Amino acid sequence: MKPPAPSERDIQRTFFQWVALATARYPELELFHAIPNGAYMGDWQQERRELAESRAATGRAYSPTARRRMIRARNAVLDGLREGIPDTHLPVPRGGYASLYIEFKRPGGKPSPEQARKIRLLREHGNLAVVLDDWQKAKELTEAYLKGEIPPGYDQGEP
Repeated sequence: MKPPAPSERDIQRTFFQWVALATARYPELELFHAIPNGAYMGDWQQERRELAESRAATGRAYSPTARRRMIRARNAVLDGLREGIPDTHLPVPRGGYASLYIEFKRPGGKPSPEQARKIRLLREHGNLAVVLDDWQKAKELTEAYLKGEIPPGYDQGEP
């Protein structure tokens, strides 16, 4: 039996463990950061449990977690959260690019239409913006980016 594919969060966390270790070698990595997005809006599994319990007990679905989640989401949008922005950002210019954005996906995952649109827009404005499904690919690209030696193809094609 095949082991389960790593989640986006697992891939991103492993990548940032490498970033923490590699900062001594590449001090610019201290600026590499995650961009909170919809994935950070709350515990959807807890919300589902509460909705099921509420429906079973009262015949209607009510979840204080869902209410809190909606309030957090609304506040995040008011605070400037933008749908489709990639997961991570290194605001350091290299190799003719303004900065590096990486959107992590689980193996086989594809960006949403809005993510693809934002990645194209970021590229149009001089950024290297990519979608990767492996932390080691992200590590290799980041090292190449910091050296100004971007491998061909990363800035081309559909996100």
